[in-house]
Amino acid sequence: MKKKSIGMLLFVLSLFVTNGWAQDDESSADSTQVKKGIQKEEKNRNVMLNAENSTGPRTVNIGLPFKGDLIIGENGVPSVYYFYPTNPLAAWRKDNSLTRLGLLSFEEGALLYGKVGNPVRSFTRDASRKFKGYASINLTSNGTSRYDATFTGSLNKNGLGYILSAYKNFDRGNGINYQFTPWYDNTTMTKVGIQQKYKNGNVKLLYKMVDASIIMSNYVPLMYKGDGEFKELDNFDLGRDSYIPGNGLIPYKDPYGNIGTADISKDKYSRSISHNLYLTGEHKFSNGYNLSYTTLYQDMNSPMAVIFPLSTSIDVNANGGIGKQSVLNQLIPQSECEMFNTRIQLTKEAGKHRLRLGLHNQYYKREYEIYTGMYSMTVEANPRIYAQDRATGSITYFDGSNPENFVSSSWGNVASNTWNKTALYLSDDFSIGSRIDLGLGVRIEHQNYKDVHNQFNVSYETVPEDESELMTYEMNNKWNKVGIGNLVFKVTNNFGFLADGCYNSSWELDWDYDRDATGSIINADGLSYGRKVNPIEKETVVTKYGAGLYYNIGSKLNIVSKITGITKTNVRCTETGLYNQKAEAIYGQLAQAVRSDFGPEYYDIETIGWTTDITANPIKNFNIHFLVTLQNPKYKNYSLTYQFDDINLYGMTIPGATDTYNYSDKQVVGLSKILLEIDPSYKFYKNKMKAWFSLRYFGKQYGTALNTIKYNPWWESFGGLDYMLSRNVKLGLKVTNFLDQRGIKGDLVNSMQMTEEPAAGTGVVASAIRPRQFELSVDFKF
Repeated sequence: MKKKSIGMLLFVLSLFVTNGWAQDDESSADSTQVKKGIQKEEKNRNVMLNAENSTGPRTVNIGLPFKGDLIIGENGVPSVYYFYPTNPLAAWRKDNSLTRLGLLSFEEGALLYGKVGNPVRSFTRDASRKFKGYASINLTSNGTSRYDATFTGSLNKNGLGYILSAYKNFDRGNGINYQFTPWYDNTTMTKVGIQQKYKNGNVKLLYKMVDASIIMSNYVPLMYKGDGEFKELDNFDLGRDSYIPGNGLIPYKDPYGNIGTADISKDKYSRSISHNLYLTGEHKFSNGYNLSYTTLYQDMNSPMAVIFPLSTSIDVNANGGIGKQSVLNQLIPQSECEMFNTRIQLTKEAGKHRLRLGLHNQYYKREYEIYTGMYSMTVEANPRIYAQDRATGSITYFDGSNPENFVSSSWGNVASNTWNKTALYLSDDFSIGSRIDLGLGVRIEHQNYKDVHNQFNVSYETVPEDESELMTYEMNNKWNKVGIGNLVFKVTNNFGFLADGCYNSSWELDWDYDRDATGSIINADGLSYGRKVNPIEKETVVTKYGAGLYYNIGSKLNIVSKITGITKTNVRCTETGLYNQKAEAIYGQLAQAVRSDFGPEYYDIETIGWTTDITANPIKNFNIHFLVTLQNPKYKNYSLTYQFDDINLYGMTIPGATDTYNYSDKQVVGLSKILLEIDPSYKFYKNKMKAWFSLRYFGKQYGTALNTIKYNPWWESFGGLDYMLSRNVKLGLKVTNFLDQRGIKGDLVNSMQMTEEPAAGTGVVASAIRPRQFELSVDFKF
């Protein structure tokens, strides 16, 4: 997948929040207190406080950049199989229908899902014997409003009950004015379920419908001041203005070379509808075995529309001082995606052993097309797409008509992919004597994968109309493997040592060009780029290991300190479509538009870190959590060479060149070496009122893989005041970014070739810190 696909989803990977879900009732040996042996969840991570937006959970930093492994689970299975094009937030929201929210440990996420990271898990409420209601209203200073209500109750005296839930938001996001739509996120979700409880268990049938329209692009223009400092442009209010064309009209070429205009405010490009049917239940056998099961069928038609700035720098003085930016669009009209996801799990306690055996089957099929095209737009709030007549120099702005005058190149794609995975996993948590707790687990997953491949996915080529030359390849009978281990050694009742480890391998399919004996791409039919016709089967391996100590003094003080190492091999390089820098020196941004995809390329990542997690209750009603992480995430085995042939463009010959870039041992983009989390809270006024803060510090980061431009450290800040008006009514005030930090985050777009620090005054494009926002909430129980 190209960088433009990942860029759009770095927004998704960051996507997550609401009112302060923080402390869950379990902990893991990764970052929390060790009290009762091996635990399965993280604690104290404030995962629902997200500095990106107010919609879903944040990504917990583990020393690896996001690569599509964000998992949000509901009722024991993922809410979506894959983030592209099925945005997780188009199928899941945190609302009053959910309970038992938690953040799984790294090891548990690998065992249950085969994924890398810390999955969010959630469960739908059970039906109740008496009528119960839960409702919330949230209003923010930027015009966002959210409403949700859940009702549970009984249908008869024999254990049959119901669950009804409705969620609606009118979300202005960060208060950005998009002009073509008033909403960053406009979502409706309904759930209807029935549950039959019986003596030894229950069974639940639940239908969920999510109707969501979400803006995916999250890029902004800034000015580099030098020495890691950035500032807003004079004509762009950071965090308020939109860097998407204000009329919402985008010229494109489809995979077949047809030119058209997309209105991204219309359902075809913005509205996702998912239908989800769950069958879930539990049964307790008389011999001590407990069975849990969930089956999810999902039908989803998620679209995506992303406006992706193409060039690293922007010319802020072009176009009569308005500025100029080369841009690539990626439009996925409403896709067809289908998923079956089933988990069956059997558990039993036998003496000092807690045994678990599970079967997990996942079937996922997606069919979609990508419309793309390159064009120039102004550098301003709600920019305009324009074309300049080469002979007269006159400029025409795009109004939806004559798109052939504004769009160039074709990078469209057609795709049909099918995954079928069946995994068997088992684990045992057991004790040896009174001082040693051990946890061991394995997951073996059989994978079949079918890919219908468009080898014409390069500049100046299009898919044949009859699709007769699409290639089909099946990568079958692959085995994905997971092994985990945990150890707690209790030296005393309060002090001990701990260790953990995880091995996680998975297979992916990619495509390569025909190459000669030297490794150079063989041109096809006189074209300078060739075609991707050779399938590549790649196994990615993630290993994690850690060891440390813990110390507890009841509830007064709990400390865990660990050394952790992580490595990941065969990471797919997502930015291999680069331009000829030699030609750029002659032709400027025109040459930047002449880009070639030299992928696939792969690299490794490794990091070692020291994490110390402290929770304390030094005085009555006061609690504080402190987490410090020192890490050193580095690229490994990462060196790329790009060879450009001469090319004729608009009657000009752009000369070829050979460029080599070495990224090995550079700090990974978008990751800090120093991370801090500080979370104090205090209850007062007869314990009816609670004041809380959540502060996160991010040390110096680099915006480029060659580490040529840095971002100075910054804080993400949240704070609030909760007041229990009665047993059934809670009032809340929350402030996001109360320190009013303003600036840059994420990687600079298309900066793989930035070999030197740019000069002060250079325009760049990246993501921005969320502006200050106030939120009022009312929660009801009845």
